[in-house]
Amino acid sequence: MALPFFDHGAARVAALVRPGMLCAFDFDGTLAPIVADPAMAAMPDNVLRRLLMLQRHAQVAIITGRALADITLRLDFRPDHLIGNHGIEGWADWERWSGGYQRLCAHWHARLIVALRDTRHFDPAIVIEDKTLSLSVHYRRVRERRNTEIALRALFAGLLPEAHVVTGKCVFNLLPPDAPDKGDALAGLCARYALPSAIYVGDDDTDEAIFRRHRADWLTLRIQDAAGSGAEFFVPHQRDLLRVLDTLLTHLAGQEPIRHGAES
Repeated sequence: MALPFFDHGAARVAALVRPGMLCAFDFDGTLAPIVADPAMAAMPDNVLRRLLMLQRHAQVAIITGRALADITLRLDFRPDHLIGNHGIEGWADWERWSGGYQRLCAHWHARLIVALRDTRHFDPAIVIEDKTLSLSVHYRRVRERRNTEIALRALFAGLLPEAHVVTGKCVFNLLPPDAPDKGDALAGLCARYALPSAIYVGDDDTDEAIFRRHRADWLTLRIQDAAGSGAEFFVPHQRDLLRVLDTLLTHLAGQEPIRHGAES
């Protein structure tokens, strides 16, 4: 059960904050508020300013479900590490083994397009987002969300039995079953760059791959509590991220600035 961060997280922050630590974040619902049209998502200036300050003392990573080509256009700064497609995209040499995922997702996409033409069973407001190495099926604008969720789950089970389906906020993410996830991405970054500790902030089920790892050198924080979440702490609202960032900056203020030579 996650604990309220501002009531119980002080000791953990003090224990983990040190020069060169990794501060990692999801994008949608974490760095950027959730919006009705995902194409309009943007990081507020007050968040950007704090991330730039944070980079003076820590390495900053964004680990997002968005494709790298998408998320890069939405950032007004260069994070030290940028991982896309739920942990699939952005690794060293990831292009060498991504071809199979691309073919699988293209196959899923073609089958879903045909199935969703049946407007007797599926709301026309359902939108497929093809991210090449994964798919996201959005249903925020449908009339009956609960009925749509049931119909889509049945569709995925029948048409795409090999897909790893991860729920989000009014979205189903379809991932290749053997693909690396966000937990693999964070663990890989910590190992590759010998990072002393990490904090990760996310907001939905796609982040549970990190939350459920329960490493002593990681602090995990969920935006909005959720039953069964593996996160160590939570804050009630996305707007509380500013206070979280200010807490980190306060602890890092006396630390020596670091050099940033890591690959993005």
